[in-house]
Amino acid sequence: MMKDVLESSALEIVEGETFGQSAEIVIDRRHFKNCRFLGCVLLYSGGDSLLTDCEILNVSVSLSGNAATTIQFLLSLGYTDLTTMLAIPSSVH
Repeated sequence: MMKDVLESSALEIVEGETFGQSAEIVIDRRHFKNCRFLGCVLLYSGGDSLLTDCEILNVSVSLSGNAATTIQFLLSLGYTDLTTMLAIPSSVH
């Protein structure tokens, strides 16, 4: 259902791109298809985004805005290992 909502919104489609070392990629409001993220920084502020059939290796993530606020909220609830709460879609690998 979430995927349907995202696909119906106005996301910019980015397809078949490779993002390398030291690139900073804003992922909000974008749908990445068949892209490669290799050693880059993903910038995410909580907006709609979708990654389909993408390869992700050695990336770091920089959170701001609503995404950072959500993490702070979860930490305030006492969650110190957020990986136990995260569901990684099967299309992201």
